[in-house]
Amino acid sequence: MDDHALMRAWQEGDGTAFEQLYRHHKDSLLRFLWRQVGDSAAEELFQDIWMKVIKARLRYRPTASFKTWLYTIARNRLLDHYRSQQRQPMMEWDETQPLLAASDPQGESANHQQVQRLLALLKTLPTEQREVFLLKEEAGFTVPEIARLIDCSLEAAKSRLRYAIKKLQQGMEAYCDA
Repeated sequence: MDDHALMRAWQEGDGTAFEQLYRHHKDSLLRFLWRQVGDSAAEELFQDIWMKVIKARLRYRPTASFKTWLYTIARNRLLDHYRSQQRQPMMEWDETQPLLAASDPQGESANHQQVQRLLALLKTLPTEQREVFLLKEEAGFTVPEIARLIDCSLEAAKSRLRYAIKKLQQGMEAYCDA
């Protein structure tokens, strides 16, 4: 079943439908949070987000994909977190966590070093660029979906992604040339 069908089933009382939704989205959502706030706060935010999903399930309407709805809740919770901390988002996380779904930090030493360098470079990106990059690479959203999710123009989302990729590529090239 797709996410909309699972959500409808859950709204009608099927607890296993929720379990399937949770399993389908938990890893990418948790990685997205790790990259935004670090390991220490990510777990708490993760639980808060799923509690919000549980509380809002009866109000869910399939006007967008479930994934977009979930990440909108996540993004709003992140913004609340930043406001409560009265600071800008900071990047601290456990570098042993996979960066992308396909990453394998337990792999060869050279690959592990490249992942470590990429993690360090991500920390240097401006928040808006890092967010767009992670929504694309970690969560798998398309650029138009990202623009809608973060409420910016398509061109702004493209630009942020383009700048993020360019900075990451330049940083990786400098690292490989060293």
